Amino acid sequence: MTIFLTSLKKRGLKKSIILSQLFMRITNNVLARTRKQITTTTKTLELFINAYHLGMSIEGITTIRGR
Repeated sequence: MTIFLTSLKKRGLKKSIILSQLFMRITNNVLARTRKQITTTTKTLELFINAYHLGMSIEGITTIRGR
């Protein structure tokens, strides 16, 4: 009986470890995606600011970006 209980505990522990690893992986993916979006937004803003300082119109900037 004790062997059965310990194996059950081990299985439960394994399951929780797998679940926590999965959760961490999902969290890291979301964070990486958010970080990438922030960087892209910052780069776009920098591009707009630089172009504005150069005296370009907004229409000219968007054609540079390819949108």
